Amino acid sequence: MEHPPLPDPADPRLLAIYPHAIKTLRQILPRPIPDTPEAWAHRDRIALAAFSALAPANHAEASMAVLQIATVAQAGECLRLAAEHAAEPKIAARLHRQAEMMEREAHRSLKFLRTVQKARAKREADPVTRDADNALQQRLLATMTAALEHVQSEALRPAPAPEPDRHAPSRTSDRAEGADPRGENIIVWPKVPTTKTVH
Repeated sequence: MEHPPLPDPADPRLLAIYPHAIKTLRQILPRPIPDTPEAWAHRDRIALAAFSALAPANHAEASMAVLQIATVAQAGECLRLAAEHAAEPKIAARLHRQAEMMEREAHRSLKFLRTVQKARAKREADPVTRDADNALQQRLLATMTAALEHVQSEALRPAPAPEPDRHAPSRTSDRAEGADPRGENIIVWPKVPTTKTVH
C-alpha cells in the first residue's frame, strides 16, 4: 500500500493541530485495563504511533485520523466486553455486531482519508495549485482568527444596564389609596355611614 505524503514538520499550523488532536484522542479512547498509570501511558503511546502512521497534514486529515483510530479502539473494546459476557449469548452477540459495524466504519474512514491525502499530494506536486492552496488557507485562517477574536471580545463585554420600565408605576402612584408609603400594601376598608338611634 502506498504510504501517504508526509507533512512538513516545519509547518507552524501543525503545532496547533497536533496537540488538539492528541488531546481529543485521549478523551475519546476507551479506558485502559487495568486502570493504572502504566496502562494509560501504554495506551497513549499506541495512539500516538497510530496517529503518526496516518500522517495527517492539516486539520481535516487530523480529524479523520482521530476518528479512524478511535473507531478501531472502540471495536476492540466491544470485542473485549463480548468475551467478558460469553456466558450471556444475547449480550455477546450484540457486542460482536457492534464491533463488526465499527470495523467496517474504520475501513471506510481509512479509505476516505487515503483518498483525501492522495488528492492533496497531487495538488502539492504542482507548484501553481500548491501555492494557490497555501495562499487560500492563510487568508481563511486569518479571517477565521479575526472572527474568533471578535466573538471572544463580545463574550467578555459586560452586558448593558437594563433600561427603566416606562410602564412601571411611579412613586406618586405608589402612594395612591391602598398603598403604604413604606412599600407595604394595606387594606382600605370602605366607610360605613353611621345612623342615629331614635329612642
